[in-house]
Amino acid sequence: MNKLLVAVDGSEPSIRAARFAAELAKGQSAQLTLVYVVAPFPIVPGDLPVGVDELNQSMEKFGQKVLREAQDALGGGTLKVDARLLHGHPATEIDALAKQEGYGLIAVGSRGGGGLARLLLGSVADRLVRTAETPVVVVH
Repeated sequence: MNKLLVAVDGSEPSIRAARFAAELAKGQSAQLTLVYVVAPFPIVPGDLPVGVDELNQSMEKFGQKVLREAQDALGGGTLKVDARLLHGHPATEIDALAKQEGYGLIAVGSRGGGGLARLLLGSVADRLVRTAETPVVVVH
Protein backbone atom coordinates (compact mmCIF):
# COMPACT_ATOMS: atom_id res chain seq x y z
CA MET A 1 0.00 0.00 0.00
CA ASN A 2 2.09 2.90 -1.25
CA LYS A 3 -0.71 5.42 -1.83
CA LEU A 4 -3.42 6.45 0.64
CA LEU A 5 -6.42 8.62 -0.18
CA VAL A 6 -8.32 10.56 2.49
CA ALA A 7 -11.68 12.20 1.91
CA VAL A 8 -12.03 15.40 3.92
CA ASP A 9 -15.08 17.60 4.38
CA GLY A 10 -14.11 19.94 7.20
CA SER A 11 -15.60 17.78 9.94
CA GLU A 12 -13.70 16.51 12.97
CA PRO A 13 -14.21 12.86 11.88
CA SER A 14 -12.54 13.63 8.53
CA ILE A 15 -9.57 15.21 10.34
CA ARG A 16 -9.33 12.07 12.51
CA ALA A 17 -9.34 9.97 9.33
CA ALA A 18 -6.54 12.15 7.90
CA ARG A 19 -4.46 11.72 11.07
CA PHE A 20 -5.07 7.96 11.03
CA ALA A 21 -4.00 7.72 7.39
CA ALA A 22 -0.97 9.93 8.02
CA GLU A 23 0.25 7.53 10.70
CA LEU A 24 -0.19 4.61 8.29
CA ALA A 25 1.58 6.51 5.53
CA LYS A 26 4.54 7.39 7.77
CA GLY A 27 4.95 3.77 8.80
CA GLN A 28 5.01 2.60 5.20
CA SER A 29 6.67 5.58 3.48
CA ALA A 30 3.48 5.94 1.48
CA GLN A 31 2.06 8.90 -0.42
CA LEU A 32 -0.92 10.62 1.22
CA THR A 33 -3.50 12.55 -0.76
CA LEU A 34 -6.34 14.57 0.72
CA VAL A 35 -9.40 15.03 -1.47
CA TYR A 36 -12.38 17.35 -1.20
CA VAL A 37 -15.24 16.97 -3.65
CA VAL A 38 -17.43 19.93 -4.55
CA ALA A 39 -20.83 18.29 -4.86
CA PRO A 40 -23.35 19.47 -7.44
CA PHE A 41 -26.13 21.57 -6.06
CA PRO A 42 -29.71 21.35 -7.21
CA ILE A 43 -30.93 24.22 -9.31
CA VAL A 44 -34.30 25.38 -8.12
CA PRO A 45 -36.69 27.31 -10.28
CA GLY A 46 -36.95 30.99 -9.57
CA ASP A 47 -34.53 33.68 -8.65
CA LEU A 48 -31.44 32.80 -6.66
CA PRO A 49 -29.91 35.45 -4.40
CA VAL A 50 -26.53 34.79 -6.03
CA GLY A 51 -25.54 33.57 -9.46
CA VAL A 52 -24.57 29.97 -10.12
CA ASP A 53 -20.99 30.99 -10.93
CA GLU A 54 -20.65 32.84 -7.62
CA LEU A 55 -22.09 29.89 -5.73
CA ASN A 56 -19.68 27.48 -7.43
CA GLN A 57 -16.72 29.77 -6.70
CA SER A 58 -17.78 29.97 -3.05
CA MET A 59 -18.00 26.18 -2.83
CA GLU A 60 -14.55 25.82 -4.40
CA LYS A 61 -13.06 28.34 -1.95
CA PHE A 62 -14.60 26.42 0.92
CA GLY A 63 -13.10 23.17 -0.43
CA GLN A 64 -9.65 24.76 -0.72
CA LYS A 65 -9.98 26.02 2.87
CA VAL A 66 -10.93 22.53 4.08
CA LEU A 67 -7.90 21.04 2.29
CA ARG A 68 -5.52 23.64 3.79
CA GLU A 69 -6.92 23.09 7.28
CA ALA A 70 -6.57 19.32 6.92
CA GLN A 71 -2.96 19.71 5.77
CA ASP A 72 -2.28 22.04 8.71
CA ALA A 73 -3.85 19.53 11.12
CA LEU A 74 -1.30 16.95 10.01
CA GLY A 75 1.48 19.26 11.15
CA GLY A 76 3.72 19.02 8.12
CA GLY A 77 6.78 17.02 9.14
CA THR A 78 8.48 14.68 6.74
CA LEU A 79 5.27 13.31 5.24
CA LYS A 80 4.47 14.74 1.82
CA VAL A 81 0.74 15.44 1.59
CA ASP A 82 -0.96 16.24 -1.71
CA ALA A 83 -4.37 17.87 -1.97
CA ARG A 84 -6.98 17.53 -4.71
CA LEU A 85 -10.19 19.42 -5.32
CA LEU A 86 -12.67 17.52 -7.48
CA HIS A 87 -16.20 18.18 -8.73
CA GLY A 88 -19.07 15.72 -8.78
CA HIS A 89 -20.78 13.27 -6.49
CA PRO A 90 -18.33 12.66 -3.63
CA ALA A 91 -18.40 8.86 -3.36
CA THR A 92 -18.30 8.42 -7.13
CA GLU A 93 -15.38 10.83 -7.59
CA ILE A 94 -13.39 9.43 -4.65
CA ASP A 95 -13.86 5.85 -5.92
CA ALA A 96 -12.90 6.83 -9.47
CA LEU A 97 -9.75 8.66 -8.34
CA ALA A 98 -8.69 5.71 -6.18
CA LYS A 99 -9.11 3.29 -9.09
CA GLN A 100 -7.54 5.51 -11.77
CA GLU A 101 -4.46 6.37 -9.75
CA GLY A 102 -3.92 3.08 -7.94
CA TYR A 103 -4.55 4.03 -4.33
CA GLY A 104 -4.28 1.11 -1.93
CA LEU A 105 -6.65 2.46 0.71
CA ILE A 106 -9.36 5.09 1.11
CA ALA A 107 -9.82 6.61 4.59
CA VAL A 108 -12.99 8.49 5.39
CA GLY A 109 -14.51 9.90 8.53
CA SER A 110 -18.02 9.13 9.68
CA ARG A 111 -20.21 11.14 11.97
CA GLY A 112 -22.28 8.05 12.68
CA GLY A 113 -25.42 10.04 12.01
CA GLY A 114 -28.76 8.73 10.96
CA GLY A 115 -32.28 9.88 10.56
CA LEU A 116 -34.03 11.47 7.64
CA ALA A 117 -30.96 13.19 6.18
CA ARG A 118 -29.12 9.89 5.92
CA LEU A 119 -32.17 8.20 4.42
CA LEU A 120 -32.58 10.89 1.77
CA LEU A 121 -28.96 11.80 1.07
CA GLY A 122 -27.08 8.67 1.99
CA SER A 123 -23.60 8.74 3.46
CA VAL A 124 -20.40 9.09 1.49
CA ALA A 125 -18.72 6.66 3.89
CA ASP A 126 -21.55 4.13 3.58
CA ARG A 127 -21.56 4.33 -0.19
CA LEU A 128 -17.79 3.93 -0.42
CA VAL A 129 -17.86 0.91 1.88
CA ARG A 130 -20.58 -0.69 -0.25
CA THR A 131 -19.29 0.13 -3.73
CA ALA A 132 -15.58 0.99 -3.83
CA GLU A 133 -13.19 -1.54 -5.26
CA THR A 134 -10.40 -0.04 -3.17
CA PRO A 135 -10.41 -1.04 0.52
CA VAL A 136 -12.06 1.59 2.74
CA VAL A 137 -11.40 2.33 6.39
CA VAL A 138 -14.01 4.36 8.24
CA VAL A 139 -12.80 6.40 11.20
CA HIS A 140 -15.46 7.40 13.73
